[in-house]
Amino acid sequence: MIKLVKKSLFVLIFFLVPVLTLQAETSLLLTSFTANPAAVNGTVTICQGQSITYTNTSTNVGPSPTYAWFFPGGNTTSYSTAGPHTITYNTAGTFTTTLTVNGVSSSVNVLVT
Repeated sequence: MIKLVKKSLFVLIFFLVPVLTLQAETSLLLTSFTANPAAVNGTVTICQGQSITYTNTSTNVGPSPTYAWFFPGGNTTSYSTAGPHTITYNTAGTFTTTLTVNGVSSSVNVLVT
């Protein structure tokens, strides 16, 4: 006796669909620094001959940041490195210290009495 067996063939087809992942830039550059002694209401107050140490606290600066510090009235008026930098003020007056990182600036006033 011959038995007829029906076999079914199932074909499974996989489609490979490329998946794109987009990553939005969510981290913006924040240029900031601290001063020691600390600023009160945006102003550091010291006496003639005293020094202030400025420390860069900027975030999301990227792989090759550019730094530009300006210290009018200080013994050194500029730096192009991240720091920290200690600046001595020998002349009384009001000055504005500025840090610019990749074109974005932050500043603090310095009152020397």
